[in-house]
Amino acid sequence: ATLLFFGGEIIYGFSFTLFIGIIVGTYSSIFIAATLLVQLKFSVENFKIKEIEKLKKIKEKKELRAIYEQGTI
Repeated sequence: ATLLFFGGEIIYGFSFTLFIGIIVGTYSSIFIAATLLVQLKFSVENFKIKEIEKLKKIKEKKELRAIYEQGTI
């Protein structure tokens, strides 16, 4: 907003566009994304469960890789 008001004539078009983009982007992030998450039935608990499963798979792969590199298979 400072650039818009104190920037001068030369960069007014750029700073105005930038200012409008910031306003629209903020509105989108706050209102549209939150509503979309509710409609998609996003659950933090389910997200945590999926992340734990991913970490378990990664750990298993690392363990199998270590066993393979030791030559015990």
